Amino acid sequence: MSTLVELGNQAYQKALWNDFKGAITILDKAIAKYPRDPRLYNNRCYSYCRLKDFKSALSEAEFMVKEFPSFSKGYYRKAEILIEMKRYIEAELVLNEILKLEPDC
Repeated sequence: MSTLVELGNQAYQKALWNDFKGAITILDKAIAKYPRDPRLYNNRCYSYCRLKDFKSALSEAEFMVKEFPSFSKGYYRKAEILIEMKRYIEAELVLNEILKLEPDC
């Protein structure tokens, strides 16, 4: 049985070799075992972004914002994706949310 660290390392190794589909497969397994760890969703969101699957990435980011509202990286990913999708006004609103969470950033 793999631990969170082991699964995270496996996904990281896949990402290093630009195997983002492989990373997503590992992250799916990790999330099934550790569903309350926002870092896993963040990494899966990043992998979707690297594959240019912005629909899946945005869905993941919106899930992070809803389920982990104090996890500022979820908002960052959402803004990043909205910018890629050329939805700049929405991205600006999300970036303002980050400033509320992290006023010293």
